[in-house]
Amino acid sequence: MRFNLLKNDKIVISVGIIILLVSAVGIFTWKDTGGRKAIPPMTPTEKTYKITWTEEDITLPTKSEFTSKNEPTTLTITLDRDLITSVEFRLTWKDDKAFLGIFGKDTLTLKVTSPSGEEKEDSQKAKEGNITLTFSGLNSKPSIGEVKADTLLDAENEIQKYITSEDKGDWKVEVSVKVGELLKFRDKGNDWELQVTYHYYKPEFAEVSSSGEEIKETTMKNDEPTESQIREMSIYSMYKTFSAKLWL
Repeated sequence: MRFNLLKNDKIVISVGIIILLVSAVGIFTWKDTGGRKAIPPMTPTEKTYKITWTEEDITLPTKSEFTSKNEPTTLTITLDRDLITSVEFRLTWKDDKAFLGIFGKDTLTLKVTSPSGEEKEDSQKAKEGNITLTFSGLNSKPSIGEVKADTLLDAENEIQKYITSEDKGDWKVEVSVKVGELLKFRDKGNDWELQVTYHYYKPEFAEVSSSGEEIKETTMKNDEPTESQIREMSIYSMYKTFSAKLWL
């Protein structure tokens, strides 16, 4: 009989705990509306984003090669950015077979062809050579300076129609050597290095408030709990605590 009373008491207490938890949920989720009807959540509104176009540059890893006197060396250089404004190809070498550094100097030729078909070429006869070929005026800076969109991602998608990709892709490079050594069997060719630098425009976005001030764009990390998740964890913690004490 005493056991049945104890069991009934625990059932009553469990029901009481459930009522308390339901009340806690109401307290956590209740918001004061001042006697007025609650205002439904607002849908996302269109924002204004200011766009600043900054010019960046990238220098690719230096290519170090050897070209024989009978066979040109060909390379493919891939540029993977949009809005490329200019590209510079710089070939340098040192002729280690020239007699006294004066006689028998090699002649190196650098030829570059862009993805659009533009071709440039230059040659130089030197003990220590330096050839630079520059392609400029490839893409212009977009004129758009502001865009309206619901989110930053939408703003980035919106400006895609203003971005051009002239000469993005594979550039063809050819290096050839004409040896100057009188005893040509002594000169097999020449070592050289190629450095490629290109410049391009990159967009930067800043949200503009109604007063005209720029607002730093922020995003919430995926591993941070939301407000509702924090409430649920608090209620669950209360339930676990009460249950543990009840059945001790």
